[in-house]
Amino acid sequence: MNTAKVLRTLSAKCRNCYRCVRVCPVKAIGVSDDQAYVNADRCILCGTCVRECPQHAKVYRNDIDLASDLLQGEKVIASVAPSFSAVYDGWKARNLPSALRKLGFFKVTETAEGAALVARQTEKMYREATAPTAAICTACPVVVSYVEKYRPEHLDKLFPVVSPMIAHARFLKAYYGPDAKVIFIGPCIAKKREAERAEYAGDVNAVLTFSELDQWLARENISLETCAESGFDSIGKVGHAKLFALPGGMLKTMGIAQDGTQLEVMNTSGMENLKILFESPDILKDLEIIEPLVCNEGCINGPGIDSGDNLFHRRANLISYAARRPVLLSERESRDVDVTLSADFHTGENVNEDFNEDRIIKVLSRMDKSDPANELNCGSCGYSSCREKAKAVLRGMAEIEMCVPYMRKMAEQRMDKIIASSPSGIVILDHALNILAMNDSFCKFFLCGNNLLGRNISYLLDAHNFEKVATGTQEFAEEIIFCYGENFHQIVYRLPDENQYVGFFTNVSGTLITEEKIDTLKNETISKAQELLDHQTKTAQLMAKFLGESTARSEELVERLISSYEES
Repeated sequence: MNTAKVLRTLSAKCRNCYRCVRVCPVKAIGVSDDQAYVNADRCILCGTCVRECPQHAKVYRNDIDLASDLLQGEKVIASVAPSFSAVYDGWKARNLPSALRKLGFFKVTETAEGAALVARQTEKMYREATAPTAAICTACPVVVSYVEKYRPEHLDKLFPVVSPMIAHARFLKAYYGPDAKVIFIGPCIAKKREAERAEYAGDVNAVLTFSELDQWLARENISLETCAESGFDSIGKVGHAKLFALPGGMLKTMGIAQDGTQLEVMNTSGMENLKILFESPDILKDLEIIEPLVCNEGCINGPGIDSGDNLFHRRANLISYAARRPVLLSERESRDVDVTLSADFHTGENVNEDFNEDRIIKVLSRMDKSDPANELNCGSCGYSSCREKAKAVLRGMAEIEMCVPYMRKMAEQRMDKIIASSPSGIVILDHALNILAMNDSFCKFFLCGNNLLGRNISYLLDAHNFEKVATGTQEFAEEIIFCYGENFHQIVYRLPDENQYVGFFTNVSGTLITEEKIDTLKNETISKAQELLDHQTKTAQLMAKFLGESTARSEELVERLISSYEES
């Protein structure tokens, strides 16, 4: 079994958007050096971050090579989760067993057989309970992980029964022999970690998602279209266990009525609903049995599914498959086998640590939130409140710089420092051209101070450029102005959102080319150009003269030669 980390972040793809932090229901995503990472101790492998990351930077461990290596041996059995029929609809579901046999599987079976065992054991415990108390079904490994890590006070409410995957693997090895290997194929990435639990060592030899199965089939050039219709190697009947992937499917398999109107029976899906339920002791006290699934609408929405069908199509596909009589290669009642279905759940590492109030306040102060009024609780950092963000900082899983309002304020302060220390003079005016602010350089250039705040700019200098921009005559104005014995390069523009005006002034005295100098330069250039033109004209005329004289002499010589020839 590959025990490497199940979930990780591809740093090259991570864009530091904090979306994974926001959507993680247990805040198991940390940020360090502007990169998100998964804290395995806190993660319950619900797969929300995998599904929600816009850059596809969250990826889970690929175990195709492990499964492929296992198939080099004998008696490797595929255990296919009940949700397969939601993903591989119609003829694809009927052809899938043949495709798996082409990969090399010895037997191809449905995990629904294990689900039927789990339902039977859970129902027995429920019926034999001596006192009515909220009992929680344990088919979903994410629910178990959440209770162990975050709600240990409810551990005693968990049915001590293994999941269908573990039950089925144990059953298959008891039936086909201890040398058989089992590869589970389903929609859930949490199954990868569940198979690695110490108490389940050796039960499941590899776990693949449906996405991995698709990749594997493509790699081996196996197309479902070219595979023949076939059936699973079934051992006995499974009843309604094929519905386990849907909310209420387990209760239905147990024969417990649950149409939504029973006060003492509940099925629920979705992490948010689950959290509310476990945080509401007044609700739990009225319940006798709860069937929870973490993925919304159940396992048909697992993170290991790439199907383009929407949830309602998947649901319809599964229900249709469960209702039909399947094609079976072999159907026989299972002989008595010794299968242990009991489970032992235990409290995980302390992830709900409390922090001293003084430490929290110190972190809030670093984020400029000493005053509770500054605790905006905007959620832009990914946390529900500023205090939760402060706890994450103390936990080493968040950075102060993740606070967007704080960073904006810091940027504004840095901008204020830049403006204040700028060598250029800067003045900001309101809609009526009254002075709102001016930096030190402006005050130095125009011999003024803050006592002029609120006065009109015309008090200090000619305001005609500001007026041009204010009236819309020009979008911006630029001019060399002379004021207080100095030459200034003036630029004026408008801030439309604030309805304010900004003036920049740069002292260009000593480096300024005045209009007078420019005119002199123009005149000198024109004079030199005219002189060059006259010289070229005279040269051309002189060359023409020489050319004409030469031509005349040549003509005279030729005429003499002709005359001499005629005389001879």
